[in-house]
Amino acid sequence: MRRAALALAVVASSACGGPAAVPPRDPPPDPCAVSTDGAPWLAFVSRRTGDYEVWRMRIDGTCLAQVTHDPAADLFPTWAGSTLAFASERGGKLHLRAHDLLTGTDAPIATGDLASATAPAFSPDGASLAFEGRAAGATTSDVFVVPAGGGTPLALAPHGADDGGPTWAPDGRTIYFVSTRSGSYEVWKVAATGGDATQVTTASRIVGKPAVTADGAALLFARTISGSTLTEVVRFDLATGEAVPVSSLDDSEPAVSPDGAHLALRSFRDGHADIVLASLDGSGAALLTADGASDGAPAFALSP
Repeated sequence: MRRAALALAVVASSACGGPAAVPPRDPPPDPCAVSTDGAPWLAFVSRRTGDYEVWRMRIDGTCLAQVTHDPAADLFPTWAGSTLAFASERGGKLHLRAHDLLTGTDAPIATGDLASATAPAFSPDGASLAFEGRAAGATTSDVFVVPAGGGTPLALAPHGADDGGPTWAPDGRTIYFVSTRSGSYEVWKVAATGGDATQVTTASRIVGKPAVTADGAALLFARTISGSTLTEVVRFDLATGEAVPVSSLDDSEPAVSPDGAHLALRSFRDGHADIVLASLDGSGAALLTADGASDGAPAFALSP
């Protein structure tokens, strides 16, 4: 019986001109592809290769990968969709660049004739970039907005003081930034279309740029601890002006996830600069990087 079945199989194969074709199997999906569902993404800057480059990983610590590869420093990433924008010192001039995570292409973002551009931040819809820039011949910086693909930048609130570190409110209508226009660095706000700026904090001892909670009700920023050179991260209630510490372990550079559930920080709690992930109130903090390099400037992806 088995010989008959085998003979029939041979006859059938010969009649079709050869062995039956086996349909090719699709390769298994890459669990670390940007378009693959999984834990949210986080970009950051690391010096683990000897110079500052942009890296990415899932917020569970998996899928760690280097994004940029250049001897010049690449800094301050911001992430929307499949595009990472960042500041770069390539060519000797601090400017903005965009890296497409799907194609690997990397190109400058046009910002007119500014002398420098840094600290970019995508708008919530990913259509625009706010950034810190300096006009040719100027000695102070201003906050600008430009289309995400580049173009002529709009100065939001030029003043003659140092303005920088912009971050968007969740509704995309307001931009918070830090400025020395009151004599020391404080948080100010301005409409995303430009206009008069309004001071938000007073005597905050702020260090670096602020972050905004997903509901728009509060800011998070680092400040020096009174009587110390160390920094703590505080939650500043925009309605009451109350500032409550959420971390006091020499942490800084807070970033809030779009869903409001997570807080990423640059921390020295393990003896060197690492990325830490915590709940929004600072609880449950866990190290995401711990390789001895200088890691910082965390930025969540604005979309999966």
